Amino acid sequence: EIIYLDNKFNLSKCKIIRKTIDKKLNNEINNFEPRRVGIDIKCNAKLGEALYLEIKCDEDVISTTGNVVESSINAPISNDRIKEQLTKLGGTPFICNNIEINSSDNIFISIKELNELRRELIDKLTNIRENKLPHEYKKNNYIVNYGDNVSNTNVNVYVKTKEQLEVLSKYKIDSIYTDNKDLYDEYKNNLNILYNPSRVDKKEDFNNEKILVNTSSQIDKYINNNTLYGDTYLNVLNSYSIDYLEKLGLKRICLSYESTIDNIKEISKHKSLSNVEVIVYGTPELMIMKHDVIGYLTNSNEYDHNYELESINKDRFKVVRKDNLTTIYHKEPINRLDQIKELKELNIGNIRVDFLNENKYEVDKILKEVFYE
Repeated sequence: EIIYLDNKFNLSKCKIIRKTIDKKLNNEINNFEPRRVGIDIKCNAKLGEALYLEIKCDEDVISTTGNVVESSINAPISNDRIKEQLTKLGGTPFICNNIEINSSDNIFISIKELNELRRELIDKLTNIRENKLPHEYKKNNYIVNYGDNVSNTNVNVYVKTKEQLEVLSKYKIDSIYTDNKDLYDEYKNNLNILYNPSRVDKKEDFNNEKILVNTSSQIDKYINNNTLYGDTYLNVLNSYSIDYLEKLGLKRICLSYESTIDNIKEISKHKSLSNVEVIVYGTPELMIMKHDVIGYLTNSNEYDHNYELESINKDRFKVVRKDNLTTIYHKEPINRLDQIKELKELNIGNIRVDFLNENKYEVDKILKEVFYE
């Protein structure tokens, strides 16, 4: 907890000093045992026959031969000594799981020859595995469906609370998104509202519902009996991804928060943006943990408090707890409201506004900017 410095840099009281070397951590790294691949070794050392060495690793089997095995005059080699030399694999990515030695009695094999044959096969095996593709490579010719241009841009809104939802009645909103299951159940028969399941998979089953999906596993899980729309966390940034998701059956695809105007312009050269959505205001999720950090620290089950995480630079990140999960959000909303006109000129089909903890007055103010820009 206390570090003594010679203060060559004239440090003053209360200055922040960042520790860049940790002896304990360095020792752990230096003593870390790397993962090694298991191999099987076979050695045939029969009198009057060429020395035979074979190594098997998964489906790869390689072998080599050495000199003819001769009888020993003074010091016959034992199977234990052969095993000792052939299993010396330190410094290589391999470890011997099994070794089989078939040998004659009273034979001579030089230690040098055993070492050379072992190194030869290990080098060959290393080269084979380094140049092997981990999966079969498949190349497909993929045709992008350009579709039609659109003349109108829908406005879609993501809400967390009923207070936020009630403000929307003043505006022409096409779709409403929420992760508030109670809110969704209350309004799903009266409004065009979509439910957004948690990115941390829960055992939720839906039938004939409109769902905003975050992950490929959710697409696979819900595609058969529901109408799916793609959320920003699918990380879509090009026309091929859009076309692929459309062909899977998604009705609308939201681009990644990282998409720029230049990126969207490039997509528009190759693909209609009629089913594409861009978030013009919202606070991105940075991290979601399957751990109720706030409950652990406060020993409380209350969910109506506002919590923030303060960084070393005094930036504050909003922390939200829900269903024993902890979500950390960006320190401030992404605001692209000044780009709405340019997005409409690109014939974007949908623009979206995401609300987190904004009150009804803030919601109203932001929507006025959207509709009266």
